[in-house]
Amino acid sequence: MVTTGRSGRTRDSTEREAHRVVATGDKTERVYEHVVARHLRGEYAPGDKLVIARLAEATGVSAVPVREALRRLEADGIVEYTHQRGFRARSLDPDEVVEALEAHGAIEAVAVALAVPRLGPEVVVGLREANALMRTAVADGDEAGFAEASLAFHRRLISACPNRYIRQALEQPGLRGAALRAAAVVLTPERSERVLAEHDEVIAALEAGADPEAIARMVSRHRAANVAAYRLVAVRS
Repeated sequence: MVTTGRSGRTRDSTEREAHRVVATGDKTERVYEHVVARHLRGEYAPGDKLVIARLAEATGVSAVPVREALRRLEADGIVEYTHQRGFRARSLDPDEVVEALEAHGAIEAVAVALAVPRLGPEVVVGLREANALMRTAVADGDEAGFAEASLAFHRRLISACPNRYIRQALEQPGLRGAALRAAAVVLTPERSERVLAEHDEVIAALEAGADPEAIARMVSRHRAANVAAYRLVAVRS
């Protein structure tokens, strides 16, 4: 059984944020994920200009969240900005991306081990909601929606982690981008269904009261498989 643990402002605010992403979406996040997914698939060549008006039209948002997303992408090293040329796609070093993904996975596994004993049953409900949205996104070919719901799944999973420094590490530039890169690259015929199955396995383990360290290892293997998926994408690009 999943037990309800101590609650506090940090946990509550983190869970509200995860719920907000699942329930309503965030326009800035949607633009961010839209650019990440297309850049990884080679739709943006290094140096390609990212036009705010075109991104706004493609994602159905105004220019304001597009600008905010581009600033976040710049902080995460995915795009670059100059006054003369505006925002342009940055050349991504596959080795750099892999290192960021591996670091994110290692830190997340620690966060999961600490969070699991404190997770309440409402979190499991949220995990199921996120996975359902991911399934819908796969059926619709919605890469941004898939990444958005996947991010919400993992945020909920670590929402009760009591260590503020670990939580902050997972949100810092670079590592945060790595999490979204991982979510973006798995939307492929070879990987997407397996990702959903791995999420289901984590949910089942939580409901069965599995050892927190065992669940952390499951998440670690899940992230490692995403790294392998990215390597395949990078080789094909």
